[in-house]
Amino acid sequence: MEPAQREPDQQQRPGFLRGLLRLMVQADSSRRFGGRVKALAILVALIAAFAALGYGVPAVLSQYL
Repeated sequence: MEPAQREPDQQQRPGFLRGLLRLMVQADSSRRFGGRVKALAILVALIAAFAALGYGVPAVLSQYL
């Protein structure tokens, strides 16, 4: 019995958490300084976006309720 092979367009795409973990590892172990800075900037932007959503959504909803 042959193992199921996926076509190139049906390959698994990395999920959000896997990509986030990859950024964390890259920020910690990248040999190039530019790679570290880029990974850290993306992580900081993601944290800021989640913080803004976590604060902004309840603030907007509290005005309507």
